[in-house]
Amino acid sequence: MDAALVTGGTGFIGSHRVRLLLKRGVGKVVVSNISGSLRNLEALRDRVEITRADLAIFTDVLRLVEKHRPRTIFHIGAMLGPACDENPEAGIRANGLGTYHVLEAARLLGTRQVIFANFAAGSKAVPI
Repeated sequence: MDAALVTGGTGFIGSHRVRLLLKRGVGKVVVSNISGSLRNLEALRDRVEITRADLAIFTDVLRLVEKHRPRTIFHIGAMLGPACDENPEAGIRANGLGTYHVLEAARLLGTRQVIFANFAAGSKAVPI
């Protein structure tokens, strides 16, 4: 059964990605969430697995990828500009270090594809 992991899957864009994956029949959709808000996925909670993971902590990301072995990771989890402006260090941890952790865990554990979404530049597939 193919699995997909959506970082930031409880956010606006991430929750739409989750809905699309379910509509396309992906076998298992795992959503990582640090914000604690599940409002955008309330109607889908019985169809997805939601897990708490801090992308800035490599062991969190490694455990998440190792446990679920996703074929594809949709990396949408990030801090937006205003929050980064208020706390630049947290922005660097979440966005820079978090992206590195996702890519490194995918490389180490053989994830087939990482799709990175960036609000300014669109989405890009990153070969592993």
